[in-house]
Amino acid sequence: MKISANHSKNEKERGLYLILVAFFIFVLVALCGLVIGLGFLSTNRSRLQNIANVSSIAALDGFIQARNPSTGDPLAYDVRKTVAMNRANELIVANKKLPGVRFDLGEVGLAPAGGNGGKLTVGMWYPEIPATGTPCGANASDYPCFRENPVVPTGTPIANAVRLEVFSQPTNPLIAPFASFFGQHGITLNTTSIARVVQRCVVFLLDVSLSTVQETHLYGRNAPAPLPPDPACIPPELGGACTPLMQVTLAPTPALVISEPQPPSLFAYRVSALGPLASRTPPLTPPPFPTPNPCQNLTSYWAANSGEDLLYFCNMKTSRTGFMSPPYVQHYRSDYRIHPSIFGDVFIDKYEENINTYVGPEPLSRFFLSFNAGLRAVNQVRSPGDKALLYVFTGKAVGTEPQSTPPTYELTENLNSLIQLTNIYNRGTIDRNGAIVHPVVTPNFVSRGFFPILASSADTISTTTNLGLALWDAIGALSSCPDSARRSIIVATDGIPSCGWNTQGSLNGTPRPDPIFDCPPPTNGDYYTNYLQAEQSILGPIKDELVRRGISVTALLDAENIQPNFINATIPPGAGTPTGDFVDPEDAAQNGFCAGVPTPIGGGAAPCDKPFFLSSPVIPDEALGPYNAWVAGGPSAPVDYDHFAFKYSDTPNLGVKFRRPNALWGQLALDTQGVICPLLPECPPQAYAPGIPPNPPQILPTWRQGMSVMDCSPAKQSKAQQAVNCVLAAIGVNPYQNVEEIPPTVAP
Repeated sequence: MKISANHSKNEKERGLYLILVAFFIFVLVALCGLVIGLGFLSTNRSRLQNIANVSSIAALDGFIQARNPSTGDPLAYDVRKTVAMNRANELIVANKKLPGVRFDLGEVGLAPAGGNGGKLTVGMWYPEIPATGTPCGANASDYPCFRENPVVPTGTPIANAVRLEVFSQPTNPLIAPFASFFGQHGITLNTTSIARVVQRCVVFLLDVSLSTVQETHLYGRNAPAPLPPDPACIPPELGGACTPLMQVTLAPTPALVISEPQPPSLFAYRVSALGPLASRTPPLTPPPFPTPNPCQNLTSYWAANSGEDLLYFCNMKTSRTGFMSPPYVQHYRSDYRIHPSIFGDVFIDKYEENINTYVGPEPLSRFFLSFNAGLRAVNQVRSPGDKALLYVFTGKAVGTEPQSTPPTYELTENLNSLIQLTNIYNRGTIDRNGAIVHPVVTPNFVSRGFFPILASSADTISTTTNLGLALWDAIGALSSCPDSARRSIIVATDGIPSCGWNTQGSLNGTPRPDPIFDCPPPTNGDYYTNYLQAEQSILGPIKDELVRRGISVTALLDAENIQPNFINATIPPGAGTPTGDFVDPEDAAQNGFCAGVPTPIGGGAAPCDKPFFLSSPVIPDEALGPYNAWVAGGPSAPVDYDHFAFKYSDTPNLGVKFRRPNALWGQLALDTQGVICPLLPECPPQAYAPGIPPNPPQILPTWRQGMSVMDCSPAKQSKAQQAVNCVLAAIGVNPYQNVEEIPPTVAP
């Protein structure tokens, strides 16, 4: 039979199609195998990278936190490296098996040798060219980079980063699906992860207005309202016997009332203002004082000298003796020594008892202690990019470190000078017998003028508090830090601004290119209008600028007359934590709380519907009489209870509390992701359960459940320790991050 040519052609075509189909099926299967294999490989590379990232952060945390449990000091450098290696291996062991890897991941060792699973290197991360040296090259393009510390270090080198290399050995390959199709029977994986301490830029704002020493060094310019001036009342220093209140009329000021048994005693007096006391030859330091004592004949000095300073100083008892006991708010002339400062020579209270009782004026001393602890913490583990600024203010900038000219303020990488200036003991201290406890270290905060002092009649700006200006200048100073840095402001204050917004852009007549705060003369004898303007502006344009720039604000809030507090609330169901746990300031925002600031004058933000702080004033019954008398007083009458509380919260014996600043600073901290730290007195001893060292005793749940508001400390800690913990938390929250290195252009 004859086969046609067409039939033969069709058979050949069918055979060709079968071959092509088989080929494409093979290619498709191969491609699928390749995709699956590459996906499997990519997935395991990602898993290995995640393990390395977590392990490198754990290693860095181990290195940083390896401290002596008794002293808190860092352990020896090589010991810390070993702790870091062990922490990395703990995480690797917990994730030791990757799908498709024949055996477990090996352990890492310290560089240079490493281990069978990789190696850990400890060194420095440079985000930018440091102020001194060029460790990675002279060009900006050479940064950021990592540099290993010497294997055998001398001294105790600083390390702020680790590099972790993790790999699988040829004897322990990844067996990827279909790898044999491509001649691969196993694939080795490797990855590198660098963890560093986050670059930190911190501005420390220190309020040194007179209110920051009032807890211990009282002064009373305002007489209690129910006690009108009595010209016939002559204090003992002038030969009279006026008790329990002493009154002297000082022209041109109103009557000055000094309360017993705790007479006012400023922390510092201008030597020039003390007139006859300062002009004695030899100078009136140290005691015993010369005879006759000038304080026994004050009447002849009122016209020629600052009678107010002189009266305060002479009101104190002459000398402290070795057998005298507390209270430590009782001060003596023998506690004071002459100290040079930018204000000229000043008499400074240098008395110190011990760290657990009295070291200096409060709350200023605990502000200094907390700032000093925070600066030391940064300095112990610092990055070359870590920078800080100390900005001290009253109604104006008193001074800065590093020293600079307003309105430009620069941060510094050299923190040692800031540490020295925030050491409260560097003023030189003495014990009750007059013996030196701590010698003078210069420069110190007194020599630089970083302390409260009674303003002269021509310098009323020093008695005000310009918190808005301080925040605005801090924002400007932090603008020099990169967006990748953690930028924060820590302010220590009583929280009461007395300077309002000045839309003209000038400070006390000095032109400024930006909107700032100013301190106009008080209205009707007080600064309440200024306070409201400052509050509205701090929660308006100042807060908006902080949020826009990603700058957090942490507030150490401490003053008895504002009664720091927060609501004692429990976490609602479904909030991610066991129901019944209590909400503390650091997690208030996550649980839906706002601060509680009243609606601003002229409208603005809606009032807080779930307040976390009590901001309404406290007006005791004994103060209602003065309040009603003031309301009936005509044009100077208060706007509301807040106005009355603002004016009289520092008046002795009235018990008035101006609590509005709690909500002001609480809201600012919540909105900027900062920390609000109301420094609270300890609760009664029976409120606490026994502590397990090193943790302090905690308040009993049954005790706390019976409190609607927390106005005492949940942990049995001093205010100073609370302040230190707050600053350390603000600086160290999430302190580590993984980073990628740009290969340098020059050899190390």
